[in-house]
Amino acid sequence: MTTDSDSALAARQTTIDALETALAGPRLPHDSAHLARILTADIYRDDDRSDSYRRTYAQLTELVRALPPATELFTRRAGLLSVSEWTAVADPSLCLAVLIHYGLCLGTLLEFENEDPAVVAHRKAMESGDKFGAFMVTEIGYGNSSLAVRTQAVYDPETREFVLHTPDVDAVKFTNAAGSDLPKLGVLFARLMVGGTDRGVFPFVFDLSDAAGPRPGVRLSAPAEIPLVSFDYGLVSLNDVRVPNSAWLRDTASIDDSGMFHDPFGDRDRRLQRTLAPVQNVWAMVSTSLAAVARASVAHALAFAAHRPMMSRLTPGEPLLRYRLLRRSLMAALATSWVSTCAANAAGRAWTQSPAVPVPTGTEPGAKTWGPWGASSQMFGAIKAMTTWAAEEVTATSRLRCGVAGCLTRNRFLHHQGLGLVCNAAAGDNLLIVLDAARALVADAEQESPRPQDRSGAAFALEDPRLWLELAGIRQNRLAASISNDATGRLLQGRDAFDTWDPLAGRLRELGVAYGLHLAIDSTVAVLDAVHDAQAATILRNLTAVYALDQIDRHAAWLISEDLLDVDDYRRIESSIMHLCDALAEHCDVLTEAFGYPGGVTRAPIGRTPYAPALASSLAWTCGDDPRSSSSASVQ
Repeated sequence: MTTDSDSALAARQTTIDALETALAGPRLPHDSAHLARILTADIYRDDDRSDSYRRTYAQLTELVRALPPATELFTRRAGLLSVSEWTAVADPSLCLAVLIHYGLCLGTLLEFENEDPAVVAHRKAMESGDKFGAFMVTEIGYGNSSLAVRTQAVYDPETREFVLHTPDVDAVKFTNAAGSDLPKLGVLFARLMVGGTDRGVFPFVFDLSDAAGPRPGVRLSAPAEIPLVSFDYGLVSLNDVRVPNSAWLRDTASIDDSGMFHDPFGDRDRRLQRTLAPVQNVWAMVSTSLAAVARASVAHALAFAAHRPMMSRLTPGEPLLRYRLLRRSLMAALATSWVSTCAANAAGRAWTQSPAVPVPTGTEPGAKTWGPWGASSQMFGAIKAMTTWAAEEVTATSRLRCGVAGCLTRNRFLHHQGLGLVCNAAAGDNLLIVLDAARALVADAEQESPRPQDRSGAAFALEDPRLWLELAGIRQNRLAASISNDATGRLLQGRDAFDTWDPLAGRLRELGVAYGLHLAIDSTVAVLDAVHDAQAATILRNLTAVYALDQIDRHAAWLISEDLLDVDDYRRIESSIMHLCDALAEHCDVLTEAFGYPGGVTRAPIGRTPYAPALASSLAWTCGDDPRSSSSASVQ
């Protein structure tokens, strides 16, 4: 016999399942279950970080050996997204190792190995966990150094080998290679010199270090620490390191027997874009990772607030979540994590469905204005930037709302926030990516027929998703058209490229952010339409409304100045958000379960109830003698 209680529990679980399905995107349940089992093993505990770099690589070895080969993972990319998600939540340092080892290094080898037996052997050594990848693009002497790589790979026609060389300290590489006695395989980006002529930037793969230390000609620095996310970042200098011809990941280029260089691209800029194109593989992985840490952080904060009694004079003993200011803050953070998850899932889905890295044509609008990313996907780049900034905001808010508990490293907030900090510059600087995406949008505005810049005339309510989508699209299009007109005027005045675009950089950033916001809201509204459980649909619609109204509030001055937002509607925004947050708070337990992760993976005491004994039991204790025993002994 089914009781009312049984029916309520079943309905609750149905809602949680629907929420989890909406959050999962292209990632598969069996991948998540497999990773949850893997990451609860003792080796993934981080109680002792005294030798953190080696511990991270020991964890990476175990993980690599528990996963399918990279060839399979890059064929079925949803698995890589799941690995990125779960390692980010469990340990951001391990997540960085995964992003570099798989997304950057193995992704580059798979793209350019051309079935060369020597390169295949390197790849298999990485697939087995016998070697770790070190991705070597950034040089320390110049900002945006990927546009002007100075490390050289000089072709020796006598031996058909290459000599890798760091010409001066400005060209020293910054990479994950400070662990000098670990088996590291360098994926080096260097300028190919053939017969004294610069032939563009290509990747090279070679042994950087092994158990005996750096290989001949290789110098590795001590670690250059990045706070919050511990990893073996350091400097690498190369002194005439000889590598075989097979080390050159030549793609479609070649050097014939007479020493003549041939490249179908015929252009160093296009070759650079092609060489760095596999980097965009990691953008979808990064976005997935950051959306995951945002969800995990705010789920912990909500669980804490729902059960933490507050000894206030106003309402002693009531939970923190009863206070509307805190409730509004955390529900807005939860809404941001939801929308950034939908955006990350849209990028992930597009990535899983596009098996080939696009080959640049050299005609991409805005290609290589600020960085080398103009030829890469604008969507992937904009979503990578948007999810990074969202994760920083959500993790910081969650940490702050937990008081001193938020500052404890055991509760993970600082580590998760640190991943957001690092990913601002990892795999391309977010600001430069956004500027180049915006520059491409301006070029589109110059070349295409005008896009809608005015309201459709439909009387959408403030809470209607169609209004949010319309406003986001109009803002993007008006900004692009305005910048295009100003840039055209500057060019007609005879301004050079710098004097044309540099004064517009602030507005270009605005445009890039508007583009990311439009993508995020569009992807979220699409997910809402696919949720069939009524309770879950209401919860997710309310979360989306909180996010959209908060964004309208942030851009209200512009929207009002453009006659896109009525002043009376603006005055209603905050009360509407508060009402939505009150409704969402009624489902706090469902939300924390759907958005959160198993305690065996996060190992954060703050995720357990009650918190005080959970924190106390997570720590080792040093105890003095029992005073009662001492007192008794002295009397006797």
